[in-house]
Amino acid sequence: MNKREEYEEEREHHEREREREERRREEEEREREQRHRKHHHKPTSIELWWFYGKGRSNMDAVITVPQTSIIGGPVERDVNGVIVPFNPANITYTLDVPTFVTSANNPDGTATFKTVDPPVAGQTKVTVTDTVANISDTGLLTVVIGGGGGGSAASISLVWGTPA
Repeated sequence: MNKREEYEEEREHHEREREREERRREEEEREREQRHRKHHHKPTSIELWWFYGKGRSNMDAVITVPQTSIIGGPVERDVNGVIVPFNPANITYTLDVPTFVTSANNPDGTATFKTVDPPVAGQTKVTVTDTVANISDTGLLTVVIGGGGGGSAASISLVWGTPA
């Protein structure tokens, strides 16, 4: 090998090393950014919200028959109180009295709560849990028999207060 070939070979070697080092730095920066995002946007609290008509509320909910269902869903917040996205696969719901209301999880992480047929009055605590973040919230869902009857429009009332 002559001097020119040695020089070229060494130059190529240094170029490859420089490129490797640059890729390593870029990868470290991506990992640092992911760790930062994961730490600062990790959910630290969850709230149970009820969705009705064109609105929503985080107060306790009432299903007034002839209405037969309501949708509930989570809102998660980080340590700064900023709403963060949740993984629907991590969300579960439980009812402490499942005899007059049933629940079915929806693909988006919400759940539909329905009265049994025929409807029965009662009250249950509904707990929403993020099983990975290990956070939960509980609200009250009350079924009331009454309200108009005869095919009248469904209605939802909100019970103001804190669950016991």
